[in-house]
Amino acid sequence: MMRVQNDRQTGQRLGVYVIAKVQPSKRKSRSSFKRLLNYLTTERDPDTGKSLLRGDVVMSYNLVGIDTAAAEMKGVESLNPRCNDAVFHYELAWPPGERPSRAEWIDSALYTLNQLGFKEHQYVLVAHEDKKHFHIHVMVNRVHPETYKAHTPYRDWITLDAAARSLEAKYGWSHTPGTMRWDEDRKMAVPASKAERIASRSAQQHPTGAAAQYEHYHDEESLQSYIRREVAPHVRTLLTRQSASWEALHTLLAKSHLRLEKGEASGYPHRPTGRRSVFVLMQPVVSSRIETCGVDKVVADELERIAVELVRS
Repeated sequence: MMRVQNDRQTGQRLGVYVIAKVQPSKRKSRSSFKRLLNYLTTERDPDTGKSLLRGDVVMSYNLVGIDTAAAEMKGVESLNPRCNDAVFHYELAWPPGERPSRAEWIDSALYTLNQLGFKEHQYVLVAHEDKKHFHIHVMVNRVHPETYKAHTPYRDWITLDAAARSLEAKYGWSHTPGTMRWDEDRKMAVPASKAERIASRSAQQHPTGAAAQYEHYHDEESLQSYIRREVAPHVRTLLTRQSASWEALHTLLAKSHLRLEKGEASGYPHRPTGRRSVFVLMQPVVSSRIETCGVDKVVADELERIAVELVRS
C-alpha cells in the first residue's frame, strides 16, 4: 500500500503500500511556496553547480504554469490576511520495488486531496524517483482561490490513513496496518482497535520519529531499525532466562556493537561502538513486570524497562 507524510504531523503507515506523511510546518518562520517548489522541482548538478529540473510535475487547473505557480499561490494567500501559513505539504511514498503507473499515482494524489477537502484548491504534484522508493509530493494552498477562506483538515493524518486503505483496496495493493484498517465486508476504512494497532506495530516495526526521517532522506538503515532487527530479538530471549542480569545485557549489547550508559533524566542513551556517531536517548515507558530470578527486584525492574525500550524504540 501506501505511506502518507504531512508537514504538521508525522505518521508512519507502511506496507504494495503507500506511506502518507504530512510534513511539519515551519515553526520559526512562515513556510514558502517558492522555497518548497524550488526544492521539489530543481536540483544542483554536483559537477557544474548548475540548477537542473527534476520530477514529473502535475498542476491543478487553476494554475497557469510551473514558472508562475508559486507566485500565483502566494497571491491567493495574500487575499486572506488572517492566514499565517497557507502552505500544506504532504507526501505519498511506495516501498522499494513498487512503482505505480502515472495514472495511478495521479489518481492517488487527487483522491487524497479530495478527502482532505482540497479538491478546488491550488496544488502542485511532483513525483520523484531519486531515492530507492518512488514517492510524490503534494503542495497545496490552504486558501481557496475563490472564497479566500483558509481550510485546515481536521485530523489530517487519520483522513490520509483512511484514504490509503481505500486506495489499497481499489488497486489491489497489500493493506498496511495503521490507525485505520480496511473492512472488506463493509467496503470501507474503519478505525483499528487498540489491540490491532499494537499487534501491527509489533509486526511491522517501521522506523518512527527522527529515525523515519533519517531513513527517508538518506536511504540507509537507522540505528533504530538496526536495534529492532539485530538487538530486540536477543533482548526478548534474554528476558526469558533466569540468568538475566545487567552483565548479560551489557554483553548482549556489546555483541551488537552497542554500549549502554547512564543518561540524564532517568534516560539511557545506547551508543554504537564503531557503527555510527549518533545515539538514541531511551525514554521511560510503562511495562508489565517480569520475574527475574537471581537479580535484585529494583535492578530487575530497571533491566526490564531498558529491555522494553530497546524493543520498542
